[in-house]
Amino acid sequence: MRTVYELQGELGIRGFYLAVVGVVGLVLVGLRMLERRGDPALARTLAWVALLIALGGVLGATLRPLVPFGTADPVLILDPIRGMEGWAGRIAWRPVIDNVGLFIPLGALAAAAMPRVPRGALWVLLVALSVGIEAFQYYVPSGRVANSADVLANGFGAAIGLLLHALLTPRRRRVDAPPRAAARR
Repeated sequence: MRTVYELQGELGIRGFYLAVVGVVGLVLVGLRMLERRGDPALARTLAWVALLIALGGVLGATLRPLVPFGTADPVLILDPIRGMEGWAGRIAWRPVIDNVGLFIPLGALAAAAMPRVPRGALWVLLVALSVGIEAFQYYVPSGRVANSADVLANGFGAAIGLLLHALLTPRRRRVDAPPRAAARR
């Protein structure tokens, strides 16, 4: 099985993220089709399954130790600009883009699995997940760096995922709800 980095090498970064957004988009369209055919419970169940699979992938990618646990000193970088720097003081775009890409599926699938939860609340929940991942990376030293730049990139990716969901699955107005103008009279 190929790693994410091998796929990125084969497709290029743009191609890889077009593939990520494309797959997530296809999943969202498929879920929407199930809802329209009268099976919203199955659509919601499949959305939860897809969300849990994506979450497992994110946790596996971010919590897997780079060295044996406890053999590295904890590292915390709170300055996001310093956190994005790579060699020679330049921004290391690949890790930033990777972190954005990790949370695009989580944002889109969270919105599909929990359509009644406001998107803003989902975004806050996903940013809290990112903060939790970074806290784990700090408190359980494993060669990873706890970094505020990662939280910002993950939050941006979650926002893209939520926007993707909003664009592909617009919310329907309830038929039995009175129009707003009539409700004021």
